[in-house]
Amino acid sequence: MGRRAKSGLQGSDAPSKEKLRMSQRAWVKYKELEIESISSIYRYSFQSKNGGTMLIPMHAMDELEITKSRTLELAGYLSIL
Repeated sequence: MGRRAKSGLQGSDAPSKEKLRMSQRAWVKYKELEIESISSIYRYSFQSKNGGTMLIPMHAMDELEITKSRTLELAGYLSIL
């Protein structure tokens, strides 16, 4: 977890902290597999359609959205802990 998340967990109860840590570890594994999947889709599309310059920023944006979404989720959780 990042510094902000760790500082947000200070003062919360131990079971909540541990569950959130476990959830985050599982999410990191999910994110890695999801990015592999997205990369495969864009790679196939890029090769089968002879390129396309918009595929590069679209790919980057899709990967960014995964992390952005989780960051917002964590911020919400930390605001109520």
